Amino acid sequence: VWQVADLGMCDGGLITITATISTGLTEEVIIPNTASIISAIDEVNLANNSSTVEIEVNLPPQVTASPDQSGVEGQALELTLAGFADPGLDDTHTATVDWGDGLVESALVDQETDLVSGSHTYTDNGMYQVAVTVTDSDGGVGNDSFQITVANASPQVIAEGDRELEEGTAFSGTLAIYSDLGAEDTHTAQIDWGDGTLEAGLIDPGLATVSGQHTYGDNGDYSVVITVTDDDGGIGADGLLMKVANLAPEVTPGDDVRAAVNDPTAF
Repeated sequence: VWQVADLGMCDGGLITITATISTGLTEEVIIPNTASIISAIDEVNLANNSSTVEIEVNLPPQVTASPDQSGVEGQALELTLAGFADPGLDDTHTATVDWGDGLVESALVDQETDLVSGSHTYTDNGMYQVAVTVTDSDGGVGNDSFQITVANASPQVIAEGDRELEEGTAFSGTLAIYSDLGAEDTHTAQIDWGDGTLEAGLIDPGLATVSGQHTYGDNGDYSVVITVTDDDGGIGADGLLMKVANLAPEVTPGDDVRAAVNDPTAF
C-alpha cells in the first residue's frame, strides 16, 4: 500500500513516499523512500503528472534455533546450532554464535542446506543461553537462541602403588594423583587409612596430587582409600594397600648383679 503526499498543481519538487510491506516470512517492515517527479506538471494532460518508482526490498533471514541441548564440562560439543530461511535466493550468509560463557565467534554456514553449525567446550558446568545470528549479503539480520545444560564431570583418581613400612614408623608421601575435566573446579581430599582413621588429605592443585602422613600402631595389611571431591559435589576414589611389617621388640639388658652360691637374689 502506497501513501503519496499531495503536490499542488504547477508545483515542482519532491514527493515523499512511505511503504508498508507485510510478509509471512518476517515482521512488518517500514521502508522510507524519496521519489523525484521527473515529468513536468501538465494541467491539460494529467497522465503526465505521475512517475513510476521501483524499490528493491531485502527481507532478513528467518532463523530457527536448534532444540535445547546438553553436554558435560570439558567435553567438546559438535552441534547444529540453527537453520534459516531467506526469500532472497541469491543472498549469501554469514553467522556468529554467542556461547553464553563470554565467547562470541564465527559459526559455519552451509549455503546448500541453510544450516549453521559449530563446536565448543565448556570449562564448567551450568546452564548457558546460546544465541545464533545470521546476516545476509544485503545486511539483513536474523537471530534466535536455545539453551545448553552442561553437567559436572567427577574427578578421576589414580592411587599410587602399594607401600611397605614397619609398625610405629611414620609414613609421609604422595598417595594418589587426580584429574578433572572441569578446568575451573577446585578440590578437597579425604584419606581412610584403613585402621579406623579418617582425615583430610593434602591437595596440590598444581601437581594434582594427594598426600598424607600416618603412623600405624600394629602390623598388618591396611586398605587405604583416597577420595577427591570437586566443588560441584563430584566424587572420585581409588585405593592402595599399606603392608605394615611387625617390628621385633628390642631387649635392653640391666646392670650386672653379683650373687653368692645358694644366695637367693631378686632380679
